Amino acid sequence: KFSSDEAYRNKKKPHLYPNGDLLILVDKSIYNAVSASINQYVLDVGRDGYWATIHVFYSGTPADVRSYIKKRKPVGVLLVGSIPAPWFELDNDFHGVHSEFPCDLYYMDINGNWSDPDNDDKFSDHTGNVDPEIWVGRIWTPTSNGNDTTLINDYFKRNHKFRLGMLGHARSALSYPDDDWQHFDDCALDHQFPASVITKYTSPTVTDADLYKSEVNSLRSWVQLCAHSSTQSHGFTVGPNKEYISTPYFRDTNPPNAHFYNLFCCGPGRFTSNNYLAGWYIFDKTGGGVNHGLTAIASTKSGSMLLFEDFYYPLGQGKVIGDAFVDWWKARGPVHEHGERCWYYGLVLLGDPTLTWWKGAVPQLKQPQKEDVFHHWPRKIQLRWDPVNISGVKYNVEVDAFGAIKAGKWAEETGQSFVNYHNITKIQLTTLS
Repeated sequence: KFSSDEAYRNKKKPHLYPNGDLLILVDKSIYNAVSASINQYVLDVGRDGYWATIHVFYSGTPADVRSYIKKRKPVGVLLVGSIPAPWFELDNDFHGVHSEFPCDLYYMDINGNWSDPDNDDKFSDHTGNVDPEIWVGRIWTPTSNGNDTTLINDYFKRNHKFRLGMLGHARSALSYPDDDWQHFDDCALDHQFPASVITKYTSPTVTDADLYKSEVNSLRSWVQLCAHSSTQSHGFTVGPNKEYISTPYFRDTNPPNAHFYNLFCCGPGRFTSNNYLAGWYIFDKTGGGVNHGLTAIASTKSGSMLLFEDFYYPLGQGKVIGDAFVDWWKARGPVHEHGERCWYYGLVLLGDPTLTWWKGAVPQLKQPQKEDVFHHWPRKIQLRWDPVNISGVKYNVEVDAFGAIKAGKWAEETGQSFVNYHNITKIQLTTLS
């Protein structure tokens, strides 16, 4: 629950929670060990306008989980730990093979028809309204079958720091398409960022493993990698040869340092496999450097996201990653043809769907100090903060006052505001009331 200063947030009111309901499903075997982290997350997303509730998962099938979600009609779901994975199977997948893979679209599309005619616990058809209604994110660690509580607690600690502006931020992106995809150019990242802050490497003579190691180690908002991959490695074409980056590099040697990733790579998101590579983009074992990753779009099979503009455009309009991912799916149309299933049905959102790059660009308040009291007259207050590292940034400051709008209440509690200052270009403000 929120503390006494924010106790009004403990009641579900539309003006405080305009973003809707968020379900957090936590595996029962780890709940006690991660409950403090989950409780902090509930407060964090609550301040962002989500009414988050915690639900402990004891047992059940993917159908049970989907039914539970559908009854509660949330805007999104965060699955923490080894919540069951729905599986899909395809005949005549890429290269004519039969494939079986985790498919979280099953939890996102709660109104469509999913069928398993041979009763092998793997869906093989999807009809009706195939558009997803909600977003789903997974906190599934690459160790301990998704239930490594040390990694989960560390993830939520970094998530909290990011929201406070304490994990760094950068309005910048990296586009890194290896040889076969050099024509992807900036991968439509210019729908989210100005071209001037996008670094792109497209020449086959340049895009090798060592350069990617160097670039992904830089603090950036987004990284888009396009490379032949597997569950535990990326492969880069260098002339007639291949260079590889495998799980041990990110896990043991040098973790990546961007916050968000779109991995156009076959298979690294197969979270049901131990040490799956995409997991080490957002989880951080003890020792070595600090992993800044928070969310990654990846695939549990051959295939990945295409038509990136349908994802990056809503992000550029201010939407969070989960909402942008739902928009991308809806742009695929009312029917998913076989080719689309081959490319897209393995897509999974790893990490927190309620984030986007600018949520980490939070100025650090230096004055006044916490618990300072202003009961003098006139109430002259000087506010001062450290700048964020964004060129041409302007700040907005909202000042609330207890009892100023309605006796015994904060202005925010009443759905109103007391005083707002907009478009401030300096890093200080003096108010007089």
